[in-house]
Amino acid sequence: SCWYQNLLHLCFHLNFTLNSSNVTLESFLDAEPPYFVETLEPMEVTAGDAVCLKCKVAGTPEIKVSWFKADGKLSKATKTDIGEYTCKAENSIGSASSSCRLSVQGKYFCSAMNDVGKVSCSSDITVKGI
Repeated sequence: SCWYQNLLHLCFHLNFTLNSSNVTLESFLDAEPPYFVETLEPMEVTAGDAVCLKCKVAGTPEIKVSWFKADGKLSKATKTDIGEYTCKAENSIGSASSSCRLSVQGKYFCSAMNDVGKVSCSSDITVKGI
């Protein structure tokens, strides 16, 4: 399941006169909330197989997405990494996070946020043979 929340749309138009000449300055910031290019998909894997979860997002301004375990940032996972995980997305406006408990199988989350919105997606992972 995925959800989207539009937080803000930024644009402005500025007109002014400078040195007795008409000068019009138009500035439009094309801010775009994060959106999923690739969402998490439900997976069924065999016990012992490697699992790679992909979550691709796009938008403007820059989006930051990070995965965390309860005791710190996660760079790679092994069987010993079972526990509570948090995905945290942040940029200059703020941050958002989503947590899940990692076990052999279960629900995984990806969340991303920028100045103008946030998106979140989840996937169920089922392990055959356990």
